[in-house]
Amino acid sequence: MATRYDKLAANYLAFRPTASILFTSRKGGVGKSTLARATAIALAAEGRKVLLADFDVEQRTCLRWQAQRLARHLEPAIDVEKFSKGGEARSRRASL
Repeated sequence: MATRYDKLAANYLAFRPTASILFTSRKGGVGKSTLARATAIALAAEGRKVLLADFDVEQRTCLRWQAQRLARHLEPAIDVEKFSKGGEARSRRASL
């Protein structure tokens, strides 16, 4: 059963394929990580290469999520890396 996030990601990609998708907000608890993870799963399920960049230096929510997925052997596999600066992510993306 598709969630509203799956539908959002599918609709977005149908109209505008992109190299980077950002979910940002100064406020915590608004669903940035949840939306990023759902989008990453939807893209990976379509066979796209996905790198989920975790910039939350305090909580590292996406890294913990990835560890849980790996422990449960869930598919599709999602690559997650921690970053503290935007320049790190741009140079990593260029090497993919």
